[in-house]
Amino acid sequence: MAFQTPQNTPLTDTQKELTSKIGSIKNLLSIPNRFNKNIPKNQQISTFDYLIKILRVLGFPPEPLFRLFIEKVFSPVETFLEEKVLQAIGDSLSSKGIVLEQGKDNGDVLRRAIPATFLQTVKQKMAKELTYMVFGGRPDSPKTLSLVDNPGRAAVLIDQAVCGSNMFSLSNNPSETNQDIEFNRVSLLNQLEKGEVVFEISCQEVKIKLPEDPGSFFDEGGILNQQSSSISPAQSLNSVVNYVADQTGSINNQNNAESAGKSFFEILIGKLLSYITTLVLPNLGAPFAWLNANGYPDITAIDIAPDNCSISPDSSISTKSFSKSLMNALYLTLLKIILLFIIKQFKKLVKNYFAKAASERAKRKSEKIKMKFNLLGGIADSASKAVKFKAALSSLGSILNS
Repeated sequence: MAFQTPQNTPLTDTQKELTSKIGSIKNLLSIPNRFNKNIPKNQQISTFDYLIKILRVLGFPPEPLFRLFIEKVFSPVETFLEEKVLQAIGDSLSSKGIVLEQGKDNGDVLRRAIPATFLQTVKQKMAKELTYMVFGGRPDSPKTLSLVDNPGRAAVLIDQAVCGSNMFSLSNNPSETNQDIEFNRVSLLNQLEKGEVVFEISCQEVKIKLPEDPGSFFDEGGILNQQSSSISPAQSLNSVVNYVADQTGSINNQNNAESAGKSFFEILIGKLLSYITTLVLPNLGAPFAWLNANGYPDITAIDIAPDNCSISPDSSISTKSFSKSLMNALYLTLLKIILLFIIKQFKKLVKNYFAKAASERAKRKSEKIKMKFNLLGGIADSASKAVKFKAALSSLGSILNS
């Protein structure tokens, strides 16, 4: 007898679903019951990295949300940054045992007493200084002077960039030792002295330097904007990100330009959080003028908000209070922006899922009704055929009997 190939009959949708669920249950039962729930905090994935992973699973890049964060911090019309700075000053005063008004939060007192626009005119300057702290360069070079007009201030910014390189991190790095930190600081100083940012794209090191006139990213009438236009700090920083992407594409590979821009944007966000104290410190005249005029004549900005080089892991809580409060406030806002977007997209995903499930249920119900009517139609057809057959027999009988 010849061998007969067995038929490969397909499974129905219900059978497929049941088979996959049984497989999933079997896999779950095979997993050990003991889970490592007590992972040290410094070895866990950071909240930021986890949210970025969820964003990518949902199919969305994080860069538009980074832009939204930058726009919020450097807004020339909103007072978000000013409010966070005043709260940080209030927290620093509280850590030193200073109470501005009994029963009131120091931050609330400062926000009520000080105009909330005291940083709006210097945000473009802060954006320039942030760019210089990221790229570096000789303090007295024409390129640097287009961003920071004082070589002495530029030299301070380089020192602060090196001291603040480990002030804040968006990611956890449990394997980093003190030796690693010191080595990274030396490497960063060398990069900043050369005026370059170093990337690794597709296993190839790429070095990016600012153009000869980086001030054109920020000022009206530069090579990148129209004479009559007014460019905001956030738009300026976005132009810097795009410049890095373009340069990487021309040096390495055009296909890698987008990934370089993404990497640099995340670096820029991390540097902003680490360097925010340095950026706002020279611009706190209004809050401290009010403090000096209202019973605290000896308080200076450096007393309340020490710079990055004055803070170490062993510093007292009162010394760290301003920087910690301000950096955490910005970080929480960044996480909030990402999380709210994820929740919004997840709600859409769930809504679409249930809409699709309802549509499939309605389709199955329609098919069942259709099958039912087909069955009844078949019965009616059978009855009609039986009547016709009986009539035919009767006529045949009359013929046979004649």
